[in-house]
Amino acid sequence: MLISTDCYSNLQDMKCQQDSNKTQIFYNKTCMAIHRVCSSFSYNDGNTTHCWGGPNGETKSLGELYDRVLSSEEYFSDYVLGLRGATWENFGGIRWELFGCLTLAWIVCFLCLVRGIQTIGKVVYFTALFPYVILTILLVR
Repeated sequence: MLISTDCYSNLQDMKCQQDSNKTQIFYNKTCMAIHRVCSSFSYNDGNTTHCWGGPNGETKSLGELYDRVLSSEEYFSDYVLGLRGATWENFGGIRWELFGCLTLAWIVCFLCLVRGIQTIGKVVYFTALFPYVILTILLVR
């Protein structure tokens, strides 16, 4: 079951507001005072839904000031894909764990082709059953 970003954020907001009598909201992976969040976006003060006193005296809702991101989405984009801080000039370094997995996969393919059709059947038995072994180990753990 997937929880939408808005639903997850609302749950965290409700938890923060219950603990602090509606003076805090969920922002930047923690409960923060509302006036600190608004001041970080150059607004004077705010409540649980809006910040006011910003540039040109405008009022904006908190949803317009920042985008909320699920932790799973942030993990996938930042750690798995390595997109944090990536630009066209700097793609980042080699992901050694991905390099190792890709190298291992190519070595298995090479060995299957070199040894002939007899070994492919054995490799298929291993590759078909190994995930179930791992899932059983994780289930027991």
